[in-house]
Amino acid sequence: MRRTPLLLVLAVAALLAACTPAPSGPPVASLRAPSGAAPSLPASPPPTGAPDAGADTAPPPDSSSPGGVPPSGEDPTGGVPPAGDAPAGGAQPQRRLDDSPEREAALWNAYHQCLLDHGAQRNTAREAAAAPAGAPGPEIISVLDPVPAEAEAACTHAFPLMPPELDPDRNPHYRDDFLAQVACMQDRGAPVHLTKDSGDPTLPSWTYDDGAQVPADLAQIEHDCELEAFGGTP
Repeated sequence: MRRTPLLLVLAVAALLAACTPAPSGPPVASLRAPSGAAPSLPASPPPTGAPDAGADTAPPPDSSSPGGVPPSGEDPTGGVPPAGDAPAGGAQPQRRLDDSPEREAALWNAYHQCLLDHGAQRNTAREAAAAPAGAPGPEIISVLDPVPAEAEAACTHAFPLMPPELDPDRNPHYRDDFLAQVACMQDRGAPVHLTKDSGDPTLPSWTYDDGAQVPADLAQIEHDCELEAFGGTP
């Protein structure tokens, strides 16, 4: 029987190996903003820049959260009513675009205290993470999820409404304002881009660039650009 020369066998094997494509590596995951709000901002906008209307028990911002200063002589708490008491006229408390961290915290604390008074449980771990012992800034009150339905129903009056400028249903220029905010963030060096991953195909959103290094002052950039785009230059 005729045998195939060894050199020919080796040559064919080498040729087949060279023509076999190498396996591709795993895809690079896109970095996403955490809820939000932006990194280290417990009450910042949601992960991808979408409105925060659904954050029923969102914690208030910690002392590092940027915020505008109320007009001179104004109560820094914004006249927040005691926990469990409805504002005058039965209106829900209204957050403002230029809220200070103190007023923002006071609004959420009043709501969370109401939930606690009606059967919710305190989230001490989240409180400690948001406001470490000895750290400057307002006291933080937080509750555990899930919140009892009875507590939510009893405290509807105390839930802080988002600033009207950030509510697509109340701001007819919301889309243009949001696009201006993202452009402002990009101009200031934030590694972000527009996306449709907001949960609502009619609303724009933003997320981080793939492999981006988040700048330490991103929270301040986002806050300043939000004020500039939605409410005028801070």
